[in-house]
Amino acid sequence: MRKSYPPNHGSRSGEGDIFPEEFPNFLSFPEPARIALFKRHGDLFDPEVLAGRSGKLRAGDPPEIPPYTDARRLVLGNSETDVTP
Repeated sequence: MRKSYPPNHGSRSGEGDIFPEEFPNFLSFPEPARIALFKRHGDLFDPEVLAGRSGKLRAGDPPEIPPYTDARRLVLGNSETDVTP
């Protein structure tokens, strides 16, 4: 069941929109990476969380995201990438 965005989230939905809870349907990660993503960042697939973060971005308050170390990066084209959760 699709969750609803909170009121006044600042966006309009229309046909063809992708909602946060549907994002996993479009992710093509190796299974260990997918598990790690959901374990650490599963909240990103919640409409209320995403709307809150979007509001902060629109207000000019981006999150601080430190770069990953080389050992933690996904390697493109390698379906056997081992990501330690």
